Amino acid sequence: MLTPVLCASLLKPVSKGHEPAEGGIWFLRPFFRWFDHLFFRARDHYLRLVGHSLVKRLRYVFVFLAIVVAMSLLFARMPSAYLPDEDQGMMMVQALLPANATLEQTKEVMVRVKDHFLGAEAQAVQAVMTVSGVSFSGRGQNAGLAFVRFKDWGLRDRPDLRVGAVAGRAMMEFRKIRNAMVFAFAPPAVVELGQAKGFDFQLLDRGGLGHAALMNARNQLLGMAAQSPVLANVRPNGLEDVPEYRVDVDWDKAGVLGVPITSIHNTIAAAFGSAYVNDFIQGGRVKRVYAQADAPYRMLPQDIERLYVRNTTGRMVPFSAFASGHWTSGSPKLERFNGFPSLNILGEAAPGRSSGKPWRRWKISCGTCRRGSGTTGPDSRTRNGRRGPRPGRFMRSRSWSSSCVWRRSTRVGRSRSRSSSPCRSGSSGA
Repeated sequence: MLTPVLCASLLKPVSKGHEPAEGGIWFLRPFFRWFDHLFFRARDHYLRLVGHSLVKRLRYVFVFLAIVVAMSLLFARMPSAYLPDEDQGMMMVQALLPANATLEQTKEVMVRVKDHFLGAEAQAVQAVMTVSGVSFSGRGQNAGLAFVRFKDWGLRDRPDLRVGAVAGRAMMEFRKIRNAMVFAFAPPAVVELGQAKGFDFQLLDRGGLGHAALMNARNQLLGMAAQSPVLANVRPNGLEDVPEYRVDVDWDKAGVLGVPITSIHNTIAAAFGSAYVNDFIQGGRVKRVYAQADAPYRMLPQDIERLYVRNTTGRMVPFSAFASGHWTSGSPKLERFNGFPSLNILGEAAPGRSSGKPWRRWKISCGTCRRGSGTTGPDSRTRNGRRGPRPGRFMRSRSWSSSCVWRRSTRVGRSRSRSSSPCRSGSSGA
């Protein structure tokens, strides 16, 4: 704190010959005199400038406003971005084949991916590791993942040997693979921000429209993103719908027959999966005992009719007496975000574009979606832009903090029912 006594000491004029530079060490006095000369000269110039600005107030107000306007124009024209892309010496490749593709087909695609990097990109790539049956999208025979390790940066001094250039050439080559979608991408600049660079988008079904409408909305967005010049590598981060056998249980009949719900679930789980029974000791080792139906009796959907369930009176009731099954299709995994059914979409900015342009383009895509094939037409607004009509509820994203909406209205007589679903979007990763 500056006390009055201290202020009086600082403001007290110093007589000639008693400046700090004159009282220092003798061999440092020339440096102190030079420093004091420059310092006092800058101080006097600053005092004159302040005095002049106080006299010519209006002139300097206009100068200040001109500076503010110039900074605003530069800020508006400056490309917006989150994090710059970095060459971290590695890259990842994700492959997704059609539903029900075999593991052998997935391995063939991954071998082709590996051969491309070790052959055409041998100057930049040091090693490639491929994994079949699992990827960031989920687990399945139609999923594959590859990790590409690059050579040391000193050996890749040309721009065409950087990760971005190699990924671009790889995408051009992978588009020739007809039986799979293969995407090559670099990790984000900060690993904790996601799996890949670019943006991370969650499409939510807030209005309860169903899985089919959610898939149609996703495909509609992907179609518009494919036509945009500022977006690249926009892809679904999930598994496609697969055929599945649905078992419908008539709970009223099951109750009349005295069959408990837990018995029905346990019977199906033990027959077509397995059930833990107990432990036993063999050769000094504790081993577990599991019970399940023999292979010939759990291979076909019709085998479910062979099952019997014990009711509350101890009698065996055939499964076909209260349940039936049929083939359908659905998602192989349960995807949710904030408690709502969701689908994940990843994407990047096109080469030479900052991440701000794809953000604005994605908001436009959300706002221009029209009603069709199970989806609903939108009213849209952006959280960081001008206010518009009230949003419905379809999509929600994480990285770019933009939101857009679909809303569907159906009029029946005098009543109106609305179901909606919103979207939000985000950059992971950059």
